[in-house]
Amino acid sequence: MESTLSVFFGTDRTYVTLLEQGKKGAEITYINSIPSTVKDENDYLDVLMELESFLPPIAAGAKQLRMCIPAENALIHQFPAVSRANIDQIKSLLQLEIKQAYPLMTLDDFSTVAYPIATSTGGREMMIAIMLNKKYLMACEFVLGVTALPLERTVVSQFAAHASLLYNYPEQRENTAVIFAAQESFIDVSILKKGRLAYYNLIPLQRNANIGKVCSDEIEKILNGKIVSFVDGAFLLGPGLTKSGFESAVKALSIPVRRLNAFRMMTTSLSEREREYCIRTAHLYSPCIGTSLPDIHAGDEIRLD
Repeated sequence: MESTLSVFFGTDRTYVTLLEQGKKGAEITYINSIPSTVKDENDYLDVLMELESFLPPIAAGAKQLRMCIPAENALIHQFPAVSRANIDQIKSLLQLEIKQAYPLMTLDDFSTVAYPIATSTGGREMMIAIMLNKKYLMACEFVLGVTALPLERTVVSQFAAHASLLYNYPEQRENTAVIFAAQESFIDVSILKKGRLAYYNLIPLQRNANIGKVCSDEIEKILNGKIVSFVDGAFLLGPGLTKSGFESAVKALSIPVRRLNAFRMMTTSLSEREREYCIRTAHLYSPCIGTSLPDIHAGDEIRLD
């Protein structure tokens, strides 16, 4: 892999990592986060000024730039599968969805990609489309202008976390794993079945909700709906994941539950202080790290721009 600078405009903070090819695989050579982020197309000046103060010399050591966007800032729609060749039909379905959510907008206002979802145990075939508001993307890209690097790829957080999972836990490539990414008011849920997307959902999270019960109820719904016939294990991550929330998930689920460690298979030359920081924040950096790694969904991608 080439030296890759990744910036994740998270819901709570902005995360920055620099990954390079080391002797034993991916090596992390820089890590940082700041307390501001791009909330929308009109709220980006704070993060711009903060990144401008330290990012240019870091970017000078990178060959490529990638950006990660939180799933909450995307319009995500699932629909019955149609032929990959029938782009016009896919666009028509998405246009109807956009009109319902944003009556004054059209598909042209979004950067859109679609993916097939693995056939469910019950035989159902679905697709998922991820639509990103172009004005919001322009604000993010404007902020990243401080790097003086061309933007090579944009990834949505939950899909980036998939790459982080399979790189750091290679044994999961043959398993069925559920990933819960807890934010302040949402939990992103997805299932990878032998490395392919089998399920996605975004669950509203009530204040003081029992994360263990939320995860348990969601898995029960998935199994009862014959999406998959079993789940081998659960991985939790995100800024909304507290110690008590993780413990409640361990108690509530009858499968192995782990905090997704974004650095598990990484090597590094970082200082001892920075390594300690990585240990404390390992559950926060999967979207940023995964953005730097090869896109596991690239082969299924259908661009609709």
